[in-house]
Amino acid sequence: MNHTCDEAESFSVLLTVTDDDGASSSATRTVDVQQRFTRAAITEVRLRDFPFTTENGAGWDPTNGPDPYYVATDLASGTELATSGFYENVSSSDLPLSYPDIEWVIEDLSERHAVDIYDSDFNADDFISGIEFDLSGEIGTYSETVTLEVEGTTIELVVDWRE
Repeated sequence: MNHTCDEAESFSVLLTVTDDDGASSSATRTVDVQQRFTRAAITEVRLRDFPFTTENGAGWDPTNGPDPYYVATDLASGTELATSGFYENVSSSDLPLSYPDIEWVIEDLSERHAVDIYDSDFNADDFISGIEFDLSGEIGTYSETVTLEVEGTTIELVVDWRE
């Protein structure tokens, strides 16, 4: 017997086995069927930590703190998915920074994406740090928050899982 579920549900299954002599045994189990999501909408990005100095120890801005913003990119296509606004003159005591202003969608959970952090400047923006990731490891768990970490940078993605 097959049963197809249209949505997540729990139900009891009774299995009875009978041998050629008519002896039988039964067992009941509860089966939890989870919905399988195929897309993820990122509804908020939280910047928990990032380097406040360059590799040579200088600050990102000569007279005040950095002005961080993020750019999200689909690495397979090179498509920019989102660019946030920026915070001005940030210090470590301002962390975490929350960017709830843009929603962007990951169409394929196995594709590689990146969230890059920049310092907004008048002339040219400075690259601070970036994290490449895919969400294939979240299939089955579907956490509401996914944490990405690399070398002094921690980013949280708030995720709305979708079919």
